[in-house]
Amino acid sequence: MNPSQAMQAQSVEEIYLTTQNSPLTTEAEIAAFYRDEVNAVRGGDKVQRLRLGLIRAHKNRTYFKALFMGHQGVGKSTELSRLVNQITEQFAVLRFSAATTLDPVNFKPLDVILIMMVEVAEQTHKKLGQAPPNARLNEIWDWFATEKETREESRSSGTTIEGGVGMKEDSIWGKVSGLFANLKGEVKFAATRKKEVIEYRVNRLDDLIEILNRLLDDCNDLLRKATGQEWLFIGEDFDRANIPSDRIEELFITNAEIFHTMRTHMIFSLPISLYYSGKGVRLPFSDDQSIVLPDTPVFTQD
Repeated sequence: MNPSQAMQAQSVEEIYLTTQNSPLTTEAEIAAFYRDEVNAVRGGDKVQRLRLGLIRAHKNRTYFKALFMGHQGVGKSTELSRLVNQITEQFAVLRFSAATTLDPVNFKPLDVILIMMVEVAEQTHKKLGQAPPNARLNEIWDWFATEKETREESRSSGTTIEGGVGMKEDSIWGKVSGLFANLKGEVKFAATRKKEVIEYRVNRLDDLIEILNRLLDDCNDLLRKATGQEWLFIGEDFDRANIPSDRIEELFITNAEIFHTMRTHMIFSLPISLYYSGKGVRLPFSDDQSIVLPDTPVFTQD
């Protein structure tokens, strides 16, 4: 489906405009091409289970955490786009892909935490025109300031953590923005990262998670006061074939406690084979919040 052609083909000549193999993402695309009848053969609209859980969590000030799974090409990204369009009153969504945001082959659980930290801080500033509190930004800066290797890496890769574009050099938000720019490049090309840096950060991971949780609290408070919404993370494409199973198990099995401790709403995809394996019982999400999107049966009327 061609994103610029959010309408059904009216002639044979127009068919090529609507046959690009990509998910439906916008409301216009979904309105033009999505058919509710597909849910009849799926056993119901799975998105409504996610939506109900999220709405209840928003109302009760709890955190909704879920897995959303299905075989490759079954339509998970399209369904998540439908979900996003249905919860705009309650949630502002931070959506990232393991295939494009991370280094699919070499990422570490730490990288997911870093991306979530960067996204919630940057998008809070972008959406509200207000940065997180300086006290929190100073905590983030100090956590990295003791890491000499990070600065060495920044210089060797041609980037800097000294300041953000167009910001005063003495602004803590400017300095942290520069740090974030460096981190995004680092997690995207994790294979080039020094082993010593990884080990140093992992040894201080508990402190970083605590800082992230306080940042999440701050950003959610700012968002609630301004819009009544809360932040929701959607982590997609963790089920891609090019991601080694070791990376997925390290994140969702070995380090499952990370997801228990984070104070935020989240939905993650992961391989359906892991969910149904013997290791599935060790996943951080409960069965009632593990939702499978089944393959759509293909049949003729007779």
